[in-house]
Amino acid sequence: MKIKQIVESILLVATIGGGFLGVESTLRRFALSEHASLNMYIFLILGVALYGYILLAGLRFALNKTNIAPLKRAFLIQIPWISSPYIVYRLAAGFNFCAIAHTDRAGNLLSIFSSGTIFMSSGLGDAFQYGLLNHAPWGIGVNYGAIILFILASRLSRKHQPNTLATSN
Repeated sequence: MKIKQIVESILLVATIGGGFLGVESTLRRFALSEHASLNMYIFLILGVALYGYILLAGLRFALNKTNIAPLKRAFLIQIPWISSPYIVYRLAAGFNFCAIAHTDRAGNLLSIFSSGTIFMSSGLGDAFQYGLLNHAPWGIGVNYGAIILFILASRLSRKHQPNTLATSN
């Protein structure tokens, strides 16, 4: 098996497998919820939409190996990890290796440099965190797994570009 085929297989597993698992676990969390609130409905719609996009991007790539743009976007939406008292966002499908630097619960932005901590997370499967107005600490992080997969997809897209040096008659 060539390296290109291995990279394509990894990208397919991360998108199709991770997207499907994400849709399933989001729907399961909603079904098991004791109470339905507006925040829970937003979580459901947002989770299914994002994981559904990742799944569809992988399926489109499986059908046409030159269709890499949606695949790259699927990895881009998984890179940021944002935490604030106003909004929390983290999304990972298939594989994640994340790090976030955050403050204490007081929300002091300067404490990120003085007493803040760095939290690391990794795993296979899905990870989706979403919250509105939930008094989370300030923090910013990245999913290094998504960055690596984005780079692999970007390198693969260069190999699939048509030759633009064709001569004209």
